Amino acid sequence: MMASVPFTGITTEQLAAFADAFNASPKNRLSMNAVTKNPVHSVALSREVVTRTDHTFSHKLASNKATAQEHSGRCWLFSGLNVLRAEAMKNMNMK
Repeated sequence: MMASVPFTGITTEQLAAFADAFNASPKNRLSMNAVTKNPVHSVALSREVVTRTDHTFSHKLASNKATAQEHSGRCWLFSGLNVLRAEAMKNMNMK
């Protein structure tokens, strides 16, 4: 059976050595500054993947002209009716 050694924690000297080693690398300082001023998911985002994303669509949906609300303040109503109108025209075989 091994003798257990009590854990004494991290000494001040060890902590200073860790900080010195971390601060010695410009990449570490750059990374630290980036994540302290921005959300981690934004900093970790791969720009290469974003720029390679193909934004073309494989399907073209039939569409009709939208009905203009003419500054009536009812855009929510008109947008909903435009969606319903397209589906109704499809169901009734209308163009």
